[in-house]
Amino acid sequence: MRKARKAEVDIPDSSMADIAFLLLIFFMVTTGFFNDKGLPILLPEEASGAKKLPKKNLCKIFINGRGEYYVDDQRKESVSNIAEYVEQRMKNNSKLVVVIKTDVNAKYNWMISVFDKMREIGMKKISFQVNKKE
Repeated sequence: MRKARKAEVDIPDSSMADIAFLLLIFFMVTTGFFNDKGLPILLPEEASGAKKLPKKNLCKIFINGRGEYYVDDQRKESVSNIAEYVEQRMKNNSKLVVVIKTDVNAKYNWMISVFDKMREIGMKKISFQVNKKE
């Protein structure tokens, strides 16, 4: 008696690369790409011959690399202390502009916490000082 031969099962793999490529294209086309919004701030270019504001209308906030806050060259312990100081100056001067400047080594969230606090107390004229590249 002869034994029956089993048919060998062969999966064709010659078109696997084509299928993978088509699937890759399909997922690339149908996937939505999300852009991070970031802060809703439009930063202007540095203006030449910009008009200088009087010192009485400026409130300068500086954050150094160690996380220390200085407002008009006076050390402040916290963001709340800065807010109290700025709020008092806002009551006395409606043309007040806050300028926030940070050290290169300062953490980003320190600047954001000051910015958020200024918006919270109603300060609408907030500026970020540009460090000139040499």
